[in-house]
Amino acid sequence: MANSNGRRKAIAYQWYPGDWASDGLVRTLSFEERGLYREMLDVQWTDGDLPADDARCARAFGLPVDEFTRIFAAFAEKFEADGDRRWDRRMRREQDSYSEYRERRTAAGKRGAASRWGAKGKAKAVPPEC
Repeated sequence: MANSNGRRKAIAYQWYPGDWASDGLVRTLSFEERGLYREMLDVQWTDGDLPADDARCARAFGLPVDEFTRIFAAFAEKFEADGDRRWDRRMRREQDSYSEYRERRTAAGKRGAASRWGAKGKAKAVPPEC
């Protein structure tokens, strides 16, 4: 199953507490602002990206538009937008890295299966009877 960016969905992602705690902007955010930021990162991971429209984002996070806009303004510089979608740059790098990892693991699995089972999907050698 893929998300809105065509990436394969993953159930979890790497979290780097040291990076989070040492980020100059994050350290200045209120509890409320950090909470929305984390929620947005989680949704981006599972959905691929977020709506660029504040009203749609506000609805997705259960906030009035003016409240969402006020809170988001504190960390909006972390996000880029194109058309009707927006994303956190760091999370996008993590998503890309995960996609590349999955592609490498998939290719390795296919090579292993071809080596073991051959092109017709049948075992190349049958173990001797015991």
